[in-house]
Amino acid sequence: MKKTTFIICCFALLLYACGKDSSIVENGELPEVPFNPFDTVDYSVPIVDIPSPDSNSFLGIHSFILSKSCNEPGCHDGSFEPDFRTVQGTYNSLVYHPIFKNYDPQIDGMEPLQFRVLPGDSEASMFFHRISRDNSPGFEQMPATGNYLPDEQIDMIRDWIDEGAADAFGNPPMATSLQPSCYGIAAFLPNLGNIRIDTIRNNQIYAPFFTFPDQDMKLWFLFGDTDLLENFTFGHPLTFNKIKFSTDRFDFSNAVELDLDVPTDDLALNSVYSIPFNGGFDLFYTHTLTINPADLGFESGDLVFVRTYVQDDDHNEPTENPEDQTSFVLQNYFSFYLF
Repeated sequence: MKKTTFIICCFALLLYACGKDSSIVENGELPEVPFNPFDTVDYSVPIVDIPSPDSNSFLGIHSFILSKSCNEPGCHDGSFEPDFRTVQGTYNSLVYHPIFKNYDPQIDGMEPLQFRVLPGDSEASMFFHRISRDNSPGFEQMPATGNYLPDEQIDMIRDWIDEGAADAFGNPPMATSLQPSCYGIAAFLPNLGNIRIDTIRNNQIYAPFFTFPDQDMKLWFLFGDTDLLENFTFGHPLTFNKIKFSTDRFDFSNAVELDLDVPTDDLALNSVYSIPFNGGFDLFYTHTLTINPADLGFESGDLVFVRTYVQDDDHNEPTENPEDQTSFVLQNYFSFYLF
């Protein structure tokens, strides 16, 4: 019974629908179709002409040479340096990159080289040595498969190095090294027997030292700098050479600024951070100046913070020592309290 009733209802609905549709057709008009905004969309895929990289560029060298001949499983696929998996990774592991396996004059009869790629000098670049010559044993020609690069590809890499070793965007390489650091301040009172006062720190190594507002004070600074070859030198070659004094730990915008002198005669002290240096030799304090705190506007009770500014050949801006991000411990070390 229920099944029969359901069939009758469905039939009735069908007749109603047909009747409704037929009435529309009988009027001779069709309903207006709403505008479909997707009808105007162009679904065709445009063909973009992507130019191939210049073969003489580093992008071209990586795309056509290194990624095909050297990025082999178990080779320069991240298993060994240099890493040739990506363009940027390849560049960073070549240009100005130190050499882990270098020549030994006693064994190889070759002088050690500086970098894998030294921009402007392919003959001083270990990377070029490895792809262009066989210095067995130990420095066999690459690739290790024995399928050496064609001469034209070797020439292409040599030209890229000799022309400055620009990166994938054509930018010149940026040589980086450590910023110059200040490892100590030494302070003396010339009018009181040249007594050293930077060691008077209330029995705390990094606390401010004590001095007098109306006494001349001669300051010396121990600077050290490391070049691209990781050679350490004292501060003689540094330039800019400024110093600032402020009673505000972080605000040096209106600080007293003076020039630091770099005299011919250094101050040799067996001391670093105002404590004895156990290295067995003297360290050279290269920068100095003499101040009278009262003449600079400071008075008894002031805690005066010191910042120096020097610049080496590897950086475009002077280095601030210490700086805002330096720990409070070192900021306190480079400060003095006026009785």
